[in-house]
Amino acid sequence: CMTVQNRVVSPLLQLRPQSWTLKRFSANYLLFLLLADAVILQVVFWWSMELRYLLPFGRTLQPDVIDSRLFIPIAALHITVGVIWLLSFVIASVYSTSHIMHWSDELQRVILAHTIAALCLAGVLYMARIELMRLVYLYFYLLALLVLVAHRLSLRVWHRMSKMEPDKQNILLIGADEGMKNIISQLNPQEWPTHEFIGIVSNNENRASTPMHNIPWLGNLSNLNLPEIIRQHKVNAVIVAPPRQLAEQAAGQTANLVEQLRSMPVQLHVIPDYFDLTLRSASIGRLGDIPTINLHSTEVDTFQRMVKRLIDLVGATVGLLLAAPVMVMIAIAIRWQDGGPILYRAQRVGEQGRLFTMYKFRSMVVNADRLQTNVNQKDGEGNIIHKQKNDPRVTRLGRFLRRSSLDELPQLVNVLKGDMSLVGPRPLTPADGARLSAAYPPFARRFAVPPGLTG
Repeated sequence: CMTVQNRVVSPLLQLRPQSWTLKRFSANYLLFLLLADAVILQVVFWWSMELRYLLPFGRTLQPDVIDSRLFIPIAALHITVGVIWLLSFVIASVYSTSHIMHWSDELQRVILAHTIAALCLAGVLYMARIELMRLVYLYFYLLALLVLVAHRLSLRVWHRMSKMEPDKQNILLIGADEGMKNIISQLNPQEWPTHEFIGIVSNNENRASTPMHNIPWLGNLSNLNLPEIIRQHKVNAVIVAPPRQLAEQAAGQTANLVEQLRSMPVQLHVIPDYFDLTLRSASIGRLGDIPTINLHSTEVDTFQRMVKRLIDLVGATVGLLLAAPVMVMIAIAIRWQDGGPILYRAQRVGEQGRLFTMYKFRSMVVNADRLQTNVNQKDGEGNIIHKQKNDPRVTRLGRFLRRSSLDELPQLVNVLKGDMSLVGPRPLTPADGARLSAAYPPFARRFAVPPGLTG
């Protein structure tokens, strides 16, 4: 079993350290941006309410209704501002890490989201019949916009000076010469200092001796070892530029390549000269002036990951607290039954092929795994049936636990550890994961998300 597993699942395991490091750094940077924006908005809103008394043309104005009220309505207004602005920023993809974003694109999104949020705030205040001086509103809009833009520009400068760039892109180019030349000219180092082309993959083997723009040639499509290239060169973005006229064989090769890349932890951008691709979960983007089709990985993005993780932590904690009395009784019953171990520990394949130990209440006799060969049965095609309806190794208590799914309660600990999620595909054994991935390559997408306690 382990031989099969190493042959199929190991490419994901090779990629895991790099991809998880990038995700942790991106998640921490995203959390920093969220907190910084929240603080900026609250401070600037407070400044705006104070400025009308400090500036000469605002001193003659009477205090507005908000100032004469208690602390609670003012606090509610601050919370409303924070919620509206952060939601607008999320919807406008200001915090997105799934796109190659130029600094000008980021500022455009900030300005657009800020303006939309200001209009939403005006609508909320009007419907709630809350009077807020127009001068305060104008101060807040202008000052917040100025500080938010300055904050992002200063971060870009600091990242470049410190060489700690959360948006650093190591880009792999795959495809035809004409398409790649256009991409390289668009993503020039002066305009895109955080983007670096680490290599080219094409069927033009002359590039080995005459590299394009001094970018090394890493091989051709026929003998390409993508997991090794991505791991070795720490690739986090791949751009596919197929030739404009694809022969049938090349079209199939490109489709297989795209399918393989979508199961890997990289950003994938396809130049839309090739339209016979599966375009589900796709969006239109651009690299400079070049339109692209962004085929998103089946992985959840950084913001969704953070929200999902928060829900998992809260849900698993509450679940363990509520289920604790039942779990204690089950543990006592299992121990009293035969004196054997309470928990059953098994290796399962998790996110990006990472192996982890899954916990369940033991529902079989002690050393049940060693008795597997004694009870094995085969189906009509000669395949071994591992899960049998009347397995003699299952204890009487175990049958009850399985019927009621109470044997899976310890998996809440796996959720707390981050090995699993409350909702997701069921975890597979290494042998099953390898066998199914080999038989049906798109099945590997299953490993792009954490396995779930419930499917």
